[in-house]
Amino acid sequence: DHVLRAAVGHDLAVSVPWPVQQGRADALYGFVVHSGPLDEGPLLEYCKTQLPPYMVPKNIIAIDHLPLNSNHKIDRIALAGKLKEFRHE
Repeated sequence: DHVLRAAVGHDLAVSVPWPVQQGRADALYGFVVHSGPLDEGPLLEYCKTQLPPYMVPKNIIAIDHLPLNSNHKIDRIALAGKLKEFRHE
């Protein structure tokens, strides 16, 4: 998350492992609060210079806001649900 936040230049970014099967994730996906079109290329390139390959997000998705759970923390389960929606589009 730290590298993704540095890449976008603000704290409204998070990575989510997905899909998780038997305690392992196939990939990481990044979510970034961003209005308008997002050019993920430079963000992914930055991540590649800072992280080992297995930690680089597969895609970075722009969203309007980060969902919060009842404890007012980022709701990663809700974000994983959004990934299911994106995969079916």
